[in-house]
Amino acid sequence: MNTIVRVNLGPPVYPDWKRRLLNPEMEGAGPAEFDAARLEFWLHPDQAAGARLKIKGRVIYDHLKDSGLLAGCLGLRELDAIQSRGLPFFWQVLGNPGAVFGWRSCVEYENGLQLAPCLKELDGQLVRLWRPFTQRWGKRSPALRFPL
Repeated sequence: MNTIVRVNLGPPVYPDWKRRLLNPEMEGAGPAEFDAARLEFWLHPDQAAGARLKIKGRVIYDHLKDSGLLAGCLGLRELDAIQSRGLPFFWQVLGNPGAVFGWRSCVEYENGLQLAPCLKELDGQLVRLWRPFTQRWGKRSPALRFPL
């Protein structure tokens, strides 16, 4: 199977309800193509340790940003490119990680709620969803990152 994913380098399409991007300076970042088989799953140390109480998205986002790891995360354009390859591609190349997140493209909703985009299988389809930072993340909610 060809695992090279080509990315549309035009501006990604965000939901109409988006008020602002949290990282507009990273909007144009990311390669024109990448090997999905080489992507890395990244978990916050508390996620990886299997903390009994899952951690909130705010903690993950702040850690990625403060540690300089956010720039290496996938964004909305890359998630959309993976989604366009379909669910069989997702499962065959990435396995069944649960939901995978593109933390580079987080947004703020009109009411101030902040959300991260993700891809997830839902009713036999690979769909893009937006998960609020106020929710809790566990081991089956990794960030997708480009290899170092």
